[in-house]
Amino acid sequence: MGPGAIPAYLNGTRSPEAAAAVAVFESASSHLSEALPNSDSGKELIGWGFEDDVAVAAELNRDDVAPRLRDGAFSATQNLGAASLFVPPRRSF
Repeated sequence: MGPGAIPAYLNGTRSPEAAAAVAVFESASSHLSEALPNSDSGKELIGWGFEDDVAVAAELNRDDVAPRLRDGAFSATQNLGAASLFVPPRRSF
């Protein structure tokens, strides 16, 4: 579901793979708190003790920072209108 969140909010031509990812995201976006824990990955993470992480992942636009990898290290990128599943504003390419 996560890989479809970013292209869902971008305008432009989508590859068949991106279109499929967007379709999955859009079909679950209104009920992520139920869909993620019931997905195979969600069940696996819950089984490993990461139930809270699965719940947080379902919260769109929860944070205003996102990790950015630069020079081999992660840092916070702020003021993005970011989400747990980074969802930028719609824009054209």
